[in-house]
Amino acid sequence: MISFPLDAYKEFMFRQFGPEWRMFGQILKDATFSVMSLIMVFSIGHHLADQFNHDNPVLRANPVIAGLVAFTAFFCLLQQDGDALNRRWLGVAGLFVAILVGVFATRLFLYFFSIKRLHLHLPGGTPDIAIPQAFNAFIPGMLTVLVFAALGAAMQTFVGMSLHEALYQIIRMPFDAIGEGLGRGMLYILSLHALWFAGIHGANVLDPITHDIYGAAMLAMVGCGKFASVQEAADALVETASTTEPDAVLTAKYKARYQNFKKLYPALKDFFAATV
Repeated sequence: MISFPLDAYKEFMFRQFGPEWRMFGQILKDATFSVMSLIMVFSIGHHLADQFNHDNPVLRANPVIAGLVAFTAFFCLLQQDGDALNRRWLGVAGLFVAILVGVFATRLFLYFFSIKRLHLHLPGGTPDIAIPQAFNAFIPGMLTVLVFAALGAAMQTFVGMSLHEALYQIIRMPFDAIGEGLGRGMLYILSLHALWFAGIHGANVLDPITHDIYGAAMLAMVGCGKFASVQEAADALVETASTTEPDAVLTAKYKARYQNFKKLYPALKDFFAATV
């Protein structure tokens, strides 16, 4: 809706709704594609628990709890950016890992859940079936989360990157080996269809790689004369989703404080030299 490539449509939307007409579409994107991995990992956990209950009508696991366990396991593998999580892998870029985590975390949880000695039983019982289901899933869920927390910590300690980044480094290897050009584009198309054949949204999984391919395609169009310059190609092919204007009041405050900041080094230069 916000990237429809028709100038007349964009002008119409601008006239009707003003400069912020893209905001509604951006909100929809943030609520769907930007959290696609979270939706996927929970849905897989829920679905696998439903299958488990169908095959084991006596030993029933709560599908919502299974989905939440897979959800938590996925967060255990995310790399922190300071005090916050790296949001890049919450969207379509983390979809491949979300599928893997959803399957393996739920399978591991259901394996632990099938061991009746790991169930917690309430003395005296309870009329609400949800409470004993939650207690029965407590230890299996904790064990599953601990396994993935250990995996996430091991990746950061010994590999120096998250599982998401490590897998994409592996996926990128054949593309980087081929280099820029037609071969890279052909490999992308083949990989795209192979993932679709496996039932995986190939375009979403390969999203981080497509940016490099688009850049190579733009350079190729400049080289063959389609565009006179890279800037002209970027202006024609790149769509601006939204523009954020600086706050004039805050800008004035930042400039004043920046002037004070620039005075720090000359004032402390001799002190730093004396302490070395």
